[in-house]
Amino acid sequence: MAVVKRVHETAKQIRESETLVRLLSMCLAIGNYLTGTSRQGGAYGFKLEALGKLVQVKSADNTTTLLHHLAAVM
Repeated sequence: MAVVKRVHETAKQIRESETLVRLLSMCLAIGNYLTGTSRQGGAYGFKLEALGKLVQVKSADNTTTLLHHLAAVM
């Protein structure tokens, strides 16, 4: 029963995390900016599996990723 209680507490912390909401909002805003003129632009949300692509978007000099940028901004 202790494991179920811990999972419940963790889920509650995730739901109430303002920082997580800000981070996911920023990911959505950046994604909408990058796809702004395509038919995918202006999305209202994204699937969590898309977060794995943050390391695939690289800078022009190929030294940093979008994940690095988000970490610096946050």
